[in-house]
Amino acid sequence: MTRELFVYWHVAEPQAAAAENAARQLQRSLCQAQPALVARLYRRAVGERSTLMETYALPDSGVDEALQQHIEAAAAQTLAPWCADGRHVEVFENCSR
Repeated sequence: MTRELFVYWHVAEPQAAAAENAARQLQRSLCQAQPALVARLYRRAVGERSTLMETYALPDSGVDEALQQHIEAAAAQTLAPWCADGRHVEVFENCSR
């Protein structure tokens, strides 16, 4: 089984577009540094707040602790202005194979 990261955080709706752009830039830079990395970004808008979810996977080997720490450090620096109540990181094992 391979480890995948699911990271969600909240942002005020007026700032959602800017936060989304910053998250896309972060994911592009992470994928350039680790070409096999599969990164996705999702958004759910409810009222005056949006939830953004980032996902990260390495299909063959999984996201190890070192890569997870690298992703979290890069995101903390890049996304801090928009994360109203922090980023919530969940790690799941892919059982579908």
